[in-house]
Amino acid sequence: MKSLIFLVDENRNQLSALERAISSVEEFELAGMTSDGEECIRQLEGKHVHVLVLDMILPKKDGFYVLEEIRSRRLQVDHIICISSYLSEMILSEFNRYCVDYIMMKPYEIPDLIRKIHFIRNYQPDYSLNEELQKKLGRSQNQLMEIRQELCPVSFKSRISSRYCV
Repeated sequence: MKSLIFLVDENRNQLSALERAISSVEEFELAGMTSDGEECIRQLEGKHVHVLVLDMILPKKDGFYVLEEIRSRRLQVDHIICISSYLSEMILSEFNRYCVDYIMMKPYEIPDLIRKIHFIRNYQPDYSLNEELQKKLGRSQNQLMEIRQELCPVSFKSRISSRYCV
């Protein structure tokens, strides 16, 4: 099955370059693309996207708006890669709150982004940590999943089990 990739970048030249790169990879299929946050949410409604590549600086509504709407509307986005030119402790905290899977700093190379998408799509979490937590906390796997869901309330299982949501 092909990985469905959705692209959001305010720079139309970069968006076109990303579109060409994604289209050239056999395992990827472009699920959509846009250059602003409002349109991103409109296009994501009713879709299941495997990886969202999200530039944080966007016209109309920024990347944090998109992240909040994904959470509040329970949109089906399995993984999120955020692109940013600036990071601070507050921004990192927000990325963690929204269970962002990976952060790429600008400027970045498109082949590096393609490698990160492959990595994220093929990532297998180490559940041995869950077994250790079960022993220490005296809780079952289902109880740990419930705790994760409370910490990172999203509607799809692949995001709930993300190592970034613990």
